[in-house]
Amino acid sequence: TIFDQQGRVVFNNPKTIKAFYAYKELFQYSPPGSYNWNWGDIELAFPAGKIAMMPYFTMPQRLFYEEKTGDERKDIAAADWPSPPDGIDTNLHYPNDWFIFKSAAEDENRLNAVKALIMFCARPEIEKILTAEQDPGVWLPPHEAAAEYPGYWEDPVISFFREINEVAIEAAKKGRLYGFEWGAVNTAVGAVSGALVICDVAQRILLQGESVESAVAWGHQAIEEIVAKAKK
Repeated sequence: TIFDQQGRVVFNNPKTIKAFYAYKELFQYSPPGSYNWNWGDIELAFPAGKIAMMPYFTMPQRLFYEEKTGDERKDIAAADWPSPPDGIDTNLHYPNDWFIFKSAAEDENRLNAVKALIMFCARPEIEKILTAEQDPGVWLPPHEAAAEYPGYWEDPVISFFREINEVAIEAAKKGRLYGFEWGAVNTAVGAVSGALVICDVAQRILLQGESVESAVAWGHQAIEEIVAKAKK
């Protein structure tokens, strides 16, 4: 948790420290040099058999479907993200929203055209194109009608890995984006995310040998400084 319900920075707390200790323990099982990987490296390493699991999207389905054969093709599964007994049963969720220019919103004709486009794209048969056909496993149906649309589940890749996609859609129902647990309580969350402070905290712990407590305290101060600048 970065902010509390009042928008105050609460990054330096026992649960954050516990989480980074767990992350530090898990890191010992990562391949050498994985701290330099980006999302593309993860996607390629998994189907190549270089890593056994990844806490990531259910996205290499098309690679497995098109490049694997026989039993290898089905050698992939998904599980919901685990939560601690004293934690919140949730997972990371990245929503992709519609953005409308103010100039369009101020013009009734343009705004009506934008609304018509959004309604068109929200039709289940169109959402199927934007999700299953574009990149199965990366983009999930954004509403119940699209998730229940038979055409979505009839897609060759989606249907072949049906259990994986069922897990993903159920998990998405409880997804949250960090910094927005209580809504938009602190508008500096974008600046905090863009500064990659959490990544820096992990790097200080894993690569520089700093203690978890010290690194988290540093991260808390860094976030407070970013928030202060954003308010000016």
